[in-house]
Amino acid sequence: MKTKLLLHELTQKEFLLQQYLEKYPSLLQFSKSINIPYEDLVEAFEIEKKFHEMILNEKLKSNRKALYQRLYSTVHPIYQRSKSNNQYCCEIKSRYALLFKKELRNKSILDVGCGQGAFLISCARLSKTLNTLKLCGLDVTIPNNDIIEQYPQIEFINSDITEFKVDQKFDVIYSNHVLEHMATDDLNTHLTSIKEALNIGGTLIINMPNRLFGPSDVSRIIDFSYTGKIQSMGSHLNELTYNELISILKKYEFINFRTVFPHTKLRYLFRFFRMSTTILCKLEKSKFFLNFLHSMKYHKTCIAKLEISIICNKK
Repeated sequence: MKTKLLLHELTQKEFLLQQYLEKYPSLLQFSKSINIPYEDLVEAFEIEKKFHEMILNEKLKSNRKALYQRLYSTVHPIYQRSKSNNQYCCEIKSRYALLFKKELRNKSILDVGCGQGAFLISCARLSKTLNTLKLCGLDVTIPNNDIIEQYPQIEFINSDITEFKVDQKFDVIYSNHVLEHMATDDLNTHLTSIKEALNIGGTLIINMPNRLFGPSDVSRIIDFSYTGKIQSMGSHLNELTYNELISILKKYEFINFRTVFPHTKLRYLFRFFRMSTTILCKLEKSKFFLNFLHSMKYHKTCIAKLEISIICNKK
């Protein structure tokens, strides 16, 4: 009897998986790559897709703010079931402190959308090297008391990030994978807040996915090729290109655009390298170049994707 029940359950699971794969052809590949069960990814995608549409169609800022909160309070517990993935994300974030060492040394730093503070904690641990003047993180959800007590040199501010005010201006404002989670309608108040919080001549650092090598959210269960075949349909509301982002930033009087080594893996070997974004902007407009990069694949996934990393200054 037990054997029959097990076989029945197994058959049901196989049938359900087959149904999933018809809708989400890259489900298993993406699940294996980030070590999150495919059932969790399907659950997260269906929730995020619903909120994606609601947020983009909502005209009132107060209602969008409520929708953001509902979205993340619903999906975060799903992703947090996989602790190994959370640890991996924290390690990636902390490595950016070394990547942007040139820009951070002897500066006051505001991390907008700091999450659990991985980047700022890394800065604090590198205090002898960076000699930062002040470390501050701002987010709608701040780290728990254990982290706050362990790193008293970091100030955490509980605040909405689509529109905020701080008591002092900073030398560096850091934004890591924040803009793509924000509807276009909220970019104005967000970037205005950043501009007002930054010293004249101060540095803005932005990391985010490149739409031409997307999608980069849970929509990867549909297409995991990183070739821009489909647009993001999950929590990424606003994936952009270098050209699009720079065009937006210029409206807020940011200048002197540059970037790190383009390849997401090799950039850490050449962390002191900086180049103008002009070349990448031109290459983005080249169909030949994009097709060439998209053709560089390993297990059907593009390995030459150009994640956006922009360093610029307030005029």
